[in-house]
Amino acid sequence: MVVFGGYDSYILEWLPMALALRDAGLDTIIFDGPGQGTALDDGIPMTPDWHLPVAAIVDHFALADFTLMGFSLGGALVIRAAAREPRVSRVIAMDICTSLFEAATEGFGPTGLSVISANSEQMPAPLVNAAVAAIRKSDLLTDWVIAQGEHVMGVTSPAEVFHAWREYRTDDISSLITQPVLLMAGAKDHYMPLHMLPDQLMTLTAAPFGHCPGLHRSGVRPEPLPDRQHGPGPQGDPRLAGRNRWPDKSSVTRYSRDLIDRFRKARPSWTRKPCSSIGAMRRPMRTGLRRRPRG
Repeated sequence: MVVFGGYDSYILEWLPMALALRDAGLDTIIFDGPGQGTALDDGIPMTPDWHLPVAAIVDHFALADFTLMGFSLGGALVIRAAAREPRVSRVIAMDICTSLFEAATEGFGPTGLSVISANSEQMPAPLVNAAVAAIRKSDLLTDWVIAQGEHVMGVTSPAEVFHAWREYRTDDISSLITQPVLLMAGAKDHYMPLHMLPDQLMTLTAAPFGHCPGLHRSGVRPEPLPDRQHGPGPQGDPRLAGRNRWPDKSSVTRYSRDLIDRFRKARPSWTRKPCSSIGAMRRPMRTGLRRRPRG
């Protein structure tokens, strides 16, 4: 398994989980990519072309069959990488992020900055920068968000930050995904709105469709997506002829919310027990992340 983070993290924060995966029998590689952790400390800004750092990892370790997982903003980066790196075997988005711009500007409402950011592409850059500068003087959170955006994206002004954020999306590339994908979402995530789950699902038009084994353990048995009909693919795409046609977005949204509600009500005992890997996290650290031989 190959794992990376998102917008504001060092991959070393994930080391206990990587050790738990190692102890569970998985060879695990974790890394900071451009705009993350130590790479950012070395002055390397983030890039939406995430298949490039992933390709470097694949080449270095000569990987042939592996799962690629990204968390937080990595949920968008992993989709962007897998769409353009065919050597990725499986994809885990933990959690989904269909638009960094939407996630980053979600909290701008109270400051009035939401209108400015939403229309920043049509406004002169000096006007955008002046308006943001005035708000930053009285709002510490906005000040940090913009400063961090400049640092991570390698730009020097708020207008450039807003423009850069718009490049981190998945709707323009998700249709190229042909690998199995596991989408994860938090019902009360304070950054990623839940509607991003059906949004992402609707754009994975070429990915194989299946169900999550964890839901099966809970006793919840998802029904097939509503209104699916055999026929040509979305928008008549000839590459998808013969596949099941996707329903409209409202149907998928209802399906997603119903599935989450049913999972909550099931409340199986295994969801309330500590993960068996916790014990592994408390063991003395071992060098390397190669799996231990069984037997």
